[in-house]
Amino acid sequence: MKRLDQIVLNIEFLLISVVQGVALSVLATETSSLTKAELLIFWPYIVTGLIFIFAFWAQSIIHTISFIGWPFSVSHSLLYFLVTFFEVLAFGELTNPGMWFLFSFIFFLGVAILYVVDLRLIKKSEVRFISSNQKELYRQIVLDQVFELKWFVPIGLIYTAISWWLVSSRSDLFHHLPLAIGQMLLVAFSSGISCTFIRGAPN
Repeated sequence: MKRLDQIVLNIEFLLISVVQGVALSVLATETSSLTKAELLIFWPYIVTGLIFIFAFWAQSIIHTISFIGWPFSVSHSLLYFLVTFFEVLAFGELTNPGMWFLFSFIFFLGVAILYVVDLRLIKKSEVRFISSNQKELYRQIVLDQVFELKWFVPIGLIYTAISWWLVSSRSDLFHHLPLAIGQMLLVAFSSGISCTFIRGAPN
């Protein structure tokens, strides 16, 4: 069983790195095509894109080493492709705020689905946590997952939905740049909180 678990871990690590590597490549390509004037205007979108990539990669790695094992879940792995697909579509709209926020919203929808599926996998893996330290780790994993599902994901959905509506329907009153900076700060804050799991996990 340990050998099968290791095979699944290797597949997950490879998949996560590949899909986010593709996303990084697209973001770099789109960024390099911008003029200096456009870079001065749309830099918050670029920074947010980098944070998206880092947060997605880091959280996926944390989840993989925490509870992923045999049997291999094809549907769970396919969600990585789905979420990354809309992430890449957003990166292709760096200079189109309306479409950026629309694809960001769909991206967060995919993330929400992934969180729900992950929570189910976490609960199925409870039998793997035997010692007191392992049980404490399991408890923390569940708490973190539920907290982020209840707070960070809905906030991301609501913020991007409102931003898309304001940019698309009320562009005469709302400039996109403050909204983009707000999204950047929001994503940076939530990513920072999420990654404290690494420091807080018991040995």
